[in-house]
Amino acid sequence: MVAMPGTQRRSAAGPVPVIPYYRLKNRKEHDHDDGCSYHFDERAGDLVTEHREEIERDADTYVLILRDPRSLAAPGDDEDDDGDGRMVRTDVESSGGAALHPTIQAARAIARLLRHFQNDPDALARFEATYHGARIPWTDFFFDAEQDAARLSDRLSAPNQYPIAVLGQATLIQPFKSGSGGRSVHLHTPRGAKGPDGRWVNAVMRASNPRFLGYAVGDAILGYGSWELYPESGGPRVAACLWCDTGSATVKFE
Repeated sequence: MVAMPGTQRRSAAGPVPVIPYYRLKNRKEHDHDDGCSYHFDERAGDLVTEHREEIERDADTYVLILRDPRSLAAPGDDEDDDGDGRMVRTDVESSGGAALHPTIQAARAIARLLRHFQNDPDALARFEATYHGARIPWTDFFFDAEQDAARLSDRLSAPNQYPIAVLGQATLIQPFKSGSGGRSVHLHTPRGAKGPDGRWVNAVMRASNPRFLGYAVGDAILGYGSWELYPESGGPRVAACLWCDTGSATVKFE
């Protein structure tokens, strides 16, 4: 509400004071608290506008359209066909120097919004993903390597697979032991986080071209694509791995 100033009006008996009053603000004047539902819908609506080809609103739910990871652009590409005949913009650059696919752009924007609302369960429930017509709860699409390592392993052990996004902090960056010139970036997972088979879970991104993973230890990195489980030979561990064939598969999360 907006306080209106007091005024005076004239009458036959002389000036008469008019008591100040309040009126409702219009939509352009609101200053809602960050945590209120109106503020959430306003921010989410902004995402739909900004990422209109990737995020749709369905009643009270916001839906991220998952593009086929194979449509991720090669370095230098300005646009690509995502397989359904629609040209997708890939003109935002990742830290690896490659064009960044719009799916990961939109996923990062949603994750930032949810983090702003402290990943409130009600806010999380308002977002879903869709892949080839199947609706996916947000918590079954987006994983935090530190918090969700066990769930990530469980998801990747399921028979029905789809592209997912994993966020984590780089703790170890090293070249391939084979000497082939590739690079691995290990994300922080808690010691003792075990998957359904009882083995500890690691999360790692690998690329044959090291510039596709041009990050430093301590960077928070978001990776989108076809993550898979790989047993680690000679130890009680399993790696949730994303092969980054292009630099557009990952982006620094800031």
